[in-house]
Amino acid sequence: MTSLSHLDESIDEHSHSVSSMLQTAHVLWLASDHLHLYIDASPDYALDEIVYAIKEYLEHEMAHLLPAWQPSNQPVWAQGYFAESLG
Repeated sequence: MTSLSHLDESIDEHSHSVSSMLQTAHVLWLASDHLHLYIDASPDYALDEIVYAIKEYLEHEMAHLLPAWQPSNQPVWAQGYFAESLG
C-alpha cells in the first residue's frame, strides 16, 4: 500500500507541471473513493487548471505505484471537486 507521505512527495517533487503550480501539497485524508488535499498554489493559475493537473498527474502515478491497478476507458476521477479557501 502506498503511504500518504509518498503521495505528498510525488505531488511535490516529481511532477514538473504540477509542481510549478503548487508551492505545497499534502494529502490530509485518503478514503476509498476520494481524497482531501491541502495545497498552497500559485495565483498565476486558475483553480480548475490546478485540480485538473493534480487529477491527471495522480492517475498517471497510480499506474506506477499500484501495478495491480489497470486503467480503463472509464475516468478515474469525477469531473467535480470541492474547494475551500483558508486565510
